[in-house]
Amino acid sequence: MDEKPNAAKPKSRRRWYQYSLRTLLIGVTLTGCGFGWFGAKLRSARLQRLAVERLESCNQTVVYDYETRGPDVLWYREDIRPAAEPPGPAWLRSRLGKDFFATVVEIKLGTFWAQRDVFDLDVWQQFPELKRLGLYGPSFANDQALRQLPELPQVEELCIGASSDEGLQFLKKFPKLRSLVIEQARVSRAAVENIAGLHGLEELSVYYFADSNLKYVARLPNLRLLNLCFCGDAIPEAGTSQLVLCG
Repeated sequence: MDEKPNAAKPKSRRRWYQYSLRTLLIGVTLTGCGFGWFGAKLRSARLQRLAVERLESCNQTVVYDYETRGPDVLWYREDIRPAAEPPGPAWLRSRLGKDFFATVVEIKLGTFWAQRDVFDLDVWQQFPELKRLGLYGPSFANDQALRQLPELPQVEELCIGASSDEGLQFLKKFPKLRSLVIEQARVSRAAVENIAGLHGLEELSVYYFADSNLKYVARLPNLRLLNLCFCGDAIPEAGTSQLVLCG
């Protein structure tokens, strides 16, 4: 008896995934948002990098968030970790740059009166997370910096190595200051009145401070720490100091 030929097997039909129009639109929207965020972040990182290079070309110091030990460490160079590893995978940093993953939180300005472009607004606009600013030049250079710097409402901690009334009148450019250090400057009544306008100030350290100016400092509603060195209406002998805790 002849065998029946094998019946032809039906061809398997490939199943295609199906999406509703609503799902497609949501996917396109999310993808577009992702690419938009990436493009904006890449542009922001590039502009920050250019601003950092501009400051560093003038021998100024720029500190990223990963180089600090935390918000409770104030104004000590030895507490900065210049050898710290930037965040993000190394292979990705080599392509996108460390500024894609890190932000500038502190800037230290020294002798810079010959580099006027240091104070350009387009430089400082690239540091929206800047929290600490240090001015460590001579008095006339720090006064120039305070005069020419744009308003920096994001700065919370300011250290001035030396200054005069000419520069301290511009403290209003830092309306959200929480900590202020003024070294090597005789703080006059006019300067103290400017300080008294910083209502968010919590910590104040000043040198060569007259007792008669304490009534102006008492206007600060949030002040909890006041450190006075060489305090008195007549400046006492070197080596004496006074520490006053408020609140």
